[in-house]
Amino acid sequence: MTKSEISKASYSLRHGALERLGTSEAAASVGTANPGRFHRLFAESAYKADPDCLMTLAGLMDETAQGRPALHDDFPLGFVFLGQFIDHDITFDPVSLFDKTVDPEGLVNFRTPNIDLDSLYGGGPDSSRHLYDLSTDDQHQIPYRMLLDAGRPNDLPRNSQQAALIGDPRNDENFLISQLHLAFIKFHNATADWLVVAGEPTPPTVPRNKHLFDRAHKIARSHYQWIVLTEFIPLIVGADMARDVLENGPVIFDWRSVAPQPFIPKEFSAAAYRFGHSLIANDYKINVATPAKSLFDLPFFGVQRPESHEKVEWERFFDFSDVRALLPQKARLFDPFLAPQLLKLPFINEAQDPPQSLPHRNMLRAQAPDFRLPSGQETVDHINAALAAAGRNPVPKLTNADIAAALGKLVDSETAKRLETTLANPGLGDAVPLWHYILCESQIMTNGRHLGPTGGRIVAEVLTELIVGNTENELARSKDWKPLLPSQTQGAFRMVDLLRFAGA
Repeated sequence: MTKSEISKASYSLRHGALERLGTSEAAASVGTANPGRFHRLFAESAYKADPDCLMTLAGLMDETAQGRPALHDDFPLGFVFLGQFIDHDITFDPVSLFDKTVDPEGLVNFRTPNIDLDSLYGGGPDSSRHLYDLSTDDQHQIPYRMLLDAGRPNDLPRNSQQAALIGDPRNDENFLISQLHLAFIKFHNATADWLVVAGEPTPPTVPRNKHLFDRAHKIARSHYQWIVLTEFIPLIVGADMARDVLENGPVIFDWRSVAPQPFIPKEFSAAAYRFGHSLIANDYKINVATPAKSLFDLPFFGVQRPESHEKVEWERFFDFSDVRALLPQKARLFDPFLAPQLLKLPFINEAQDPPQSLPHRNMLRAQAPDFRLPSGQETVDHINAALAAAGRNPVPKLTNADIAAALGKLVDSETAKRLETTLANPGLGDAVPLWHYILCESQIMTNGRHLGPTGGRIVAEVLTELIVGNTENELARSKDWKPLLPSQTQGAFRMVDLLRFAGA
């Protein structure tokens, strides 16, 4: 089974288990979850590594120790930014995650716990009208198309201070995520136009504009969820894990026993779903006319508007090779080595908001009072207990010595010795932070092709359940749902189909 072929049979089987309840020992140990709150998969941990050890470990994640960075032949670079877009769609906590006074269970997720494009639509045309094209409004009906700047069609719409008029300001934090958000605006509008051309009938009791918006919203959301379910998740976790979770349901994300709807687990948001930091490339070629630049040399945080010649050629980021010979740029492998620019973030003031190193920040964050995540090795123990209770086989657990030995073969001799010494330091407590463990496991167990059994299960179960476990979604209500919009392959719909249809 290829990474993009989650079969209709698998999808049907999964829906047979949608009402499956059951309280696992792990779920019972973490209490109940309130809607809108982050919650835990596993009990709060006492694991706390020495900060100096974490700083040293973070410094050893510089990919230059490997020589030439290894690229992933089967992972188009655009999916890194789709992953970021999905993250912004499901999580938003405006409180500082380093605030030591925050109630550990009080972190509020201001996103809906659903993969539903609320980062695009905001509160909808009634309450977020600044996001919508009022030229289609006759003053008696809501607008049904989203706002674009007619004078700058290759940029997000902005106000006079260059702030993007979008549902989530984070989607303007770097050039590529802003361009992807723009593509989704165009996707909604193309869907609305498609309905108009098709002669979409309007119920007699509903204003036409409202009906057009609701239908376009529903169709766009379902196709987006289809892409996440059938293309993105298999690419990230591997086809076997994606199929297992879809067919057999969750083992560790037993949200039904603690909450009325799926929530965002802290182990997911603060560790497992941060895999994308490993995949970020050094340089990006956005189109034929623009020289390759590092991510932070492209416009970011809305400091400047893209010029007309800076339009992204998406065939450089997603695989359009079925219609064009140009191959997309590739992401890096899933491994514990990061582009050097991430070890010294240019927008972080070291004196005011240390540390400047992204890997160091990630690992400190995990043991802050807000999170207190288990170590990687503790997490494997939790997962294996849940697998045993379900009559499933356990997954291997890596020791720090295993990690040092395996990674030592990939780096220069001096770095290998430093890795061995650091991973043996008692300050790490014979374990490593969950985020670091997940990246190491991916490299060691899959050769960096996708997440390993620990990170892969967390990511697959959460993302899958956010779609098929939420009855607001058409894909949860109907096992027979199929893509409606035009695509290269009948019955399928991929990210490249979305971009083609949107005219992005």
